[in-house]
Amino acid sequence: MEVKNRRVTELIQAFRSHALMLNQSQIGSVQLVLVEGESRRSKDDMMGRNDYNVRVNFPRQKVPLNSVSNSVFSSIEPGNYVAVKITRATSQTLYGKALFVTSLTEFYNKFA
Repeated sequence: MEVKNRRVTELIQAFRSHALMLNQSQIGSVQLVLVEGESRRSKDDMMGRNDYNVRVNFPRQKVPLNSVSNSVFSSIEPGNYVAVKITRATSQTLYGKALFVTSLTEFYNKFA
């Protein structure tokens, strides 16, 4: 049993180390995030997932309704797609700042 536990611990450490490297490589990028709702840890944050199904947390705030308009702002709601600039990362979660509400077409036309 001791060998089994040691091997599982080594496997988990290797996975988290690699996941941290991958997530840190995303810092500075703009990610498309499908908003799922409020963050579990803070009512001041929202949580969603990017195209790779990685959790992305960002502050709850009003953002422009699209990438062009800076005069019309909207609250972020579950089900919205939001462009998020990634500012930091852990092995399990990305953190960033919401830039604007978007659609799949608008996001990929702008960032592809």
